[in-house]
Amino acid sequence: MNFSQNKILITGAAGSIGGALANRIADLNPKQLILLDNNESGLFEIYEDVKGKCNVDYVIGDIRDWSWMEIVFKKYKPDIVYHVAAYKHVVLMEKYPLEAEMTNIGGFRNILDSSAMNGVKKLIFISSDKAVNPTSVMGNTKKVGEEMCREWTKDKLLNCIIVRFGNVMASRGSVVPVWQKAITENKDLFVTDSKMRRYFMGIYEAVALILKATELGKGG
Repeated sequence: MNFSQNKILITGAAGSIGGALANRIADLNPKQLILLDNNESGLFEIYEDVKGKCNVDYVIGDIRDWSWMEIVFKKYKPDIVYHVAAYKHVVLMEKYPLEAEMTNIGGFRNILDSSAMNGVKKLIFISSDKAVNPTSVMGNTKKVGEEMCREWTKDKLLNCIIVRFGNVMASRGSVVPVWQKAITENKDLFVTDSKMRRYFMGIYEAVALILKATELGKGG
């Protein structure tokens, strides 16, 4: 895919996956790269990483703020949107389900609506293996996000593509740093359940999967 002809917006750009994705896309010399996050320190760091690679700008904002998202989309008119922003920690979202709903569902709806109203060509939604027969709040919010993607695409409002991840090694909030800390402190490794299966991928494998989905995905 020729990124040099497209404006790219990444939500959640200050996160582990968002940052890795921003670095990779910056290498591909997009027409413009827009980094969006509500984490000012993380956003500054990723901007410093990529500012010498391509035409890049950053936006501090919360995807839950509909009016601000509408202003951002009208200003930048992105061609491709990577929606990475989300609450992803299973245990924390069990304790704060309303927060999960307002960000992972309500915030995503704002991104979908803003994309549809401002001529976005493709939206790539980062989902989770936990959306399959979900048993957690976080998994359920991702399943709803996938359903919204399919509805927006079916109704020809937007071309949405879904990518599911398992555990992305060394990303913030993943199990690997927890295990590394336990090993360093000479503690036992905690396993949620003896029957539990985890599916791992490296962070740049995850980015490669996102870009392949962008290239091959037809929506739905």
